[in-house]
Amino acid sequence: MIRKISVAMLCILMLSASATLASQVDSRFLGDWYVHTFRIDGSSFNTGGTGMIIKVTVEADGTATWTDPDGSQETGTWTSDGDYMLISWDDGGFIEWVYVDGALISNPQEGNLIIHLEGSLPVQANEGTLDYRTDVQAADFDGSWMSVEITAHGITIPMGELGEPVDPQIKNGKLVALNGIPVDPSVTTDFISSTLFINNPIVDVVSVMNLLTDGSAILMHLHAPEVYFTLIPAP
Repeated sequence: MIRKISVAMLCILMLSASATLASQVDSRFLGDWYVHTFRIDGSSFNTGGTGMIIKVTVEADGTATWTDPDGSQETGTWTSDGDYMLISWDDGGFIEWVYVDGALISNPQEGNLIIHLEGSLPVQANEGTLDYRTDVQAADFDGSWMSVEITAHGITIPMGELGEPVDPQIKNGKLVALNGIPVDPSVTTDFISSTLFINNPIVDVVSVMNLLTDGSAILMHLHAPEVYFTLIPAP
């Protein structure tokens, strides 16, 4: 009889603990979240345009997972306080999010790169558009690149007809020179999920660079996202 009572009490305690844990979890943050945009200084880059799916999964057991387009993952744990949620990654990094109108907006601790998450998949690019690589590491951008053409509103023009190239040199995943001229130290470069973000505060221009499966790359200035440069490795 004593043993039966002890087992019953143990079950009650376990159920009580589970109920307490559930009550402490803010369900607003749970589920699969998808990166829709990256924003720097008011300029936005839509991930749907590249066809890349970047997912952040938040579980009720306190774990979180970031899944890149190539399937690689980063794991961590999360906690929340009101509208704020903090993910601490297992590698020592962290990111803070703010819940706003059903979306999660990152609250950057360094720099000004803001990530916008929503619970639905971003609208993908139409069939027949650029074939982006999804297995890219920051080092894959390293080297000297030569611009060969510019495309605007579906019309492509050789760079030779414009008179001025846009030839970046990248080292250790950072832009170090443009057209052979070293960039100012205030120019910053971030690499997130197969995309290189370049922020030049001197001319107030934010650019993104992506690699394509044919070995070329594209460079787009976010103030004119309908225009992009096609780059190839310099000989």
